Amino acid sequence: MFGFGRKKKAPHSSGQKDRPAQTSSSGIKGSLISLEQRLMFDAAASATASEVASEQVAQEQAETAVSSDHHADGPSAEQAESQGVLDAIATYNPGESRSEVVFVDPTVPNYQDLLSSMNSNVEVIMLDGGQDGIEQMANALSQRNGIDAIHLISHGGAGELQLGTGVLNADSMSTQYADDLAVIHQSLSEQADILVYGCEFAQGEAGQAAVDMLANLTGADVQASNDLTGSISLGGDWELEVSTGTIETSLAVDYDAQMNWAEVLGNETVADTFSDKSYGNNDGTRSWSSNWTEVDVGKSDANGGHIQINSGELRIQTQVAGASVSRAVDLSSARSATLSFDYNNDLDKGGTVEVRISTDGGANYRTLSDGTFSKTNHTGSGTASFDISEHMSADTKIQFVVTGTSGGDRLFIDNVHVDYNVADANTAPSDLSLSASTVAENATTGTVVGTVTGSDVDAGDTKTYSLTDTAGGRFAINSATGQLTVANGSLLNYESAANHTVTVQVTDSGGQSYTEQFTINLTNVNEGPTDLALSANTVAESAVTGTVVGAVTAPMSMRGTRRAIASPIPPAAALPSMPAPA
Repeated sequence: MFGFGRKKKAPHSSGQKDRPAQTSSSGIKGSLISLEQRLMFDAAASATASEVASEQVAQEQAETAVSSDHHADGPSAEQAESQGVLDAIATYNPGESRSEVVFVDPTVPNYQDLLSSMNSNVEVIMLDGGQDGIEQMANALSQRNGIDAIHLISHGGAGELQLGTGVLNADSMSTQYADDLAVIHQSLSEQADILVYGCEFAQGEAGQAAVDMLANLTGADVQASNDLTGSISLGGDWELEVSTGTIETSLAVDYDAQMNWAEVLGNETVADTFSDKSYGNNDGTRSWSSNWTEVDVGKSDANGGHIQINSGELRIQTQVAGASVSRAVDLSSARSATLSFDYNNDLDKGGTVEVRISTDGGANYRTLSDGTFSKTNHTGSGTASFDISEHMSADTKIQFVVTGTSGGDRLFIDNVHVDYNVADANTAPSDLSLSASTVAENATTGTVVGTVTGSDVDAGDTKTYSLTDTAGGRFAINSATGQLTVANGSLLNYESAANHTVTVQVTDSGGQSYTEQFTINLTNVNEGPTDLALSANTVAESAVTGTVVGAVTAPMSMRGTRRAIASPIPPAAALPSMPAPA
């Protein structure tokens, strides 16, 4: 299920690269030259091999001298074996230095977890999500050469890969990105590989066409996935099932990262290929929220009017200003989204068409950046792509509208796609831990007890902490750090209660929460007496010496107990008799 290690696929005959033929050694000198070249990356191995070769040469010369009278007609068996050893040494390769570059689209969720697992010798380049990723790749590699492998980690769909605002598919490769791919071709080594990690890039006829086109235009062996790439729990795997040529490159993502990354590299897609003459086509992995709605004079359906489906394309004539066609898509669960479509611009006069977007179901529209088609903009044929991540809502609406009129001008639209990455379902935090749970009685306000830490399987979630039970105002918690502190030290009296219970709640950025109780234990502090009490304070007159008046007690904390110190108070002397009243 999972693909890692050095992967070798059976090559397609049409895509197999020509490998240089093995050079056989016709003599010792030739073998040593080959040996020196092949071992240039390992000096220790080179020295060892040279010693072996020298010893073998001496042995061979000695054996040749001894047996020359008996074997003058040809090489001896020993000589043949000797030559075999030299040939083996000449082809010895202890390992070559490889140059590999990984391009990562920033819309990949938790991409940091994937990058942390990669070999430090692999170069990682983060793409700018707001720019065309294919153009960024070409710019980054324009002054490079000898690159052995390129890894593309981004979201994919059948026959296409999202790279920044650019969409890589068979059509865009052969037209829009032909020059960029030529630059990339020049940067690669003769035996280079390109590994495409995006989900379903190699799926079906469109996928095979994209793989073949990428291989043809870059000269590289290409390996790509025809199903979901990523977490097995989400139906994915890390096997790149489709390849052209012989793949000599290992996956850039190691085993631990493969096991722990809880995502997939796939997009959801709503699409319309206009294969049927209907405004209700659904050709993606998900359905549109509505059919196309046409606003036009006269006929307003797919079969006629100034906007209609004709020969498998959406044809927009620019005769009526304000004529439009729009369609809605639910992007409420998306992390990012891209609108793309193929176009054929036949606007050679004054006609203009704008691509607009609405987040409130069409009540308000705005024109997308570089979304105007005219005789001077988006000329000819190509693929247009727009990052619409800032316009995602439950009722996002795409619109093509005529803004400039001309009787004979037309714009043809095909393969409208909205590709988006679905946000993961939020999982509530599942546990809390407290680093320390004891504090001295009478501790000053602000004293730190410990730090609470919440556990959440949703990597990247922000957690906030609160106390739903403060133990009568005795404790407080920092909402951001989870640090538990004393809120009122005067309420912490070991003699009154040796422990208190607080209830902590952690809430993630998705609004899910988890609650747990913790017992805070007080440590006893030896405190001096603070009071004296006399059990009785009267005595009879003329009481004899030694008569007990009462007992004095002093409350004092002693190792968690209260002890009474009693002192009999005898009169200093017999009290004199008092005369009776007259």
